Amino acid sequence: MAIQLTSEYIDNHMLKIHNYDSFGRALVEYLLNEAAKQTGTGAHNEIVLNEKIVISPVEALGCMKVVIGGVLVHVAV
Repeated sequence: MAIQLTSEYIDNHMLKIHNYDSFGRALVEYLLNEAAKQTGTGAHNEIVLNEKIVISPVEALGCMKVVIGGVLVHVAV
């Protein structure tokens, strides 16, 4: 039977992820890299990122992954 993503499953894995600083840094680094791609050679007042975020369980590892804009950002084991 496939693992289902529930609030309990997420809560259990939140205890095992690296600290908020390191995860936040990884997430912000990804977003800033995406923003840099959109700037080109010009200057902008703002850049809007419309990234799709997918969170799903990884059955083989008993963990979950976070994918933003088609790029794997994090696997919580």
